[in-house]
Amino acid sequence: MRWRHARMLLLLGSLLTGLLGCSQVKSTLAPVGSAISKAASPLRSLGHRVTGRDPNVPSTEVSATAAISAEEAFQTDVEAAIRQRFEPVATDLCRQLLALFTPMEGYVVSVEGERVLLDLGKGESLQVGQVLEVVRKGAVYRHPLNYTVLGESEEMVGKVEVREVAEKLSIARLLEAANGTTVRPGDRVRVSARKITLALPPLRNATSSQVSLAGLAHSLQTALDQSGRFEVVPAEQLRSTLKLPTMTAELLSLPANLAHLQERWPGSYLLTGVITPSEEGLSLAVSVIAPRTQHTWRLVSKSFPAEQPKAAPSAEIPPASRAGK
Repeated sequence: MRWRHARMLLLLGSLLTGLLGCSQVKSTLAPVGSAISKAASPLRSLGHRVTGRDPNVPSTEVSATAAISAEEAFQTDVEAAIRQRFEPVATDLCRQLLALFTPMEGYVVSVEGERVLLDLGKGESLQVGQVLEVVRKGAVYRHPLNYTVLGESEEMVGKVEVREVAEKLSIARLLEAANGTTVRPGDRVRVSARKITLALPPLRNATSSQVSLAGLAHSLQTALDQSGRFEVVPAEQLRSTLKLPTMTAELLSLPANLAHLQERWPGSYLLTGVITPSEEGLSLAVSVIAPRTQHTWRLVSKSFPAEQPKAAPSAEIPPASRAGK
């Protein structure tokens, strides 16, 4: 009887071997195997829904993915907190800068050598140290059919620097004249509405309080960019473009580097900032430097609180440990 069973098993094994070796049978059974594998997929993933781990993915990959997600979530929370904390400071300084560079237009009243009298005064928010373009209007362009005015040509005459500001008049100094032309009464002067380039080196903390300088600089740059009036050149771009070994406000404020800054970004301004103490905490004191004339405006932000230092771990033995003794 045992010999008969062994024979039957041997025959069955030979039959299965022949069937598996047949390519036609393989191709016939392949869709069946694929369907079975697809149907079994939810069963293989059942452990993932129950235990939180997908058995189809190696455990090392699952651990790395979980760690990255947690880190990104933490960084997002930190960045949101920094933005919320520094947004009022950045918005306040941006408002002051917008007021400093308010677009305006006036006329040249008289010219005496380098002394130029303008019809702009305090009512137009004109500031001592501002550089104004002098332009001369030319031919008028009209529509060929209805003769309506479409525009007029414009010639750049030169630039003047405001030295004194009265109620309705101001006195300026001639900085340059373009193409050998001379400034004359009737020429127009203006603070252009074009974007103004601001060079922003790293901020400095002059207090013993903890402040995220990178977070504050990022908030300030974001507010200036979003205003649509300014274009910010960050510290790393300044360092690489001007080929400086390091990037500090003191180094960039040197006359030679200011000249390079003006040459690379004509009409730009240098924006330096220092954290200083205030009555209600801290504030950001900003200096706006015109590279061409080295005139400086001082702006101070509204106060903000200092960061709370992290508490040092306590060396006291926990109550549970004391009780166990």
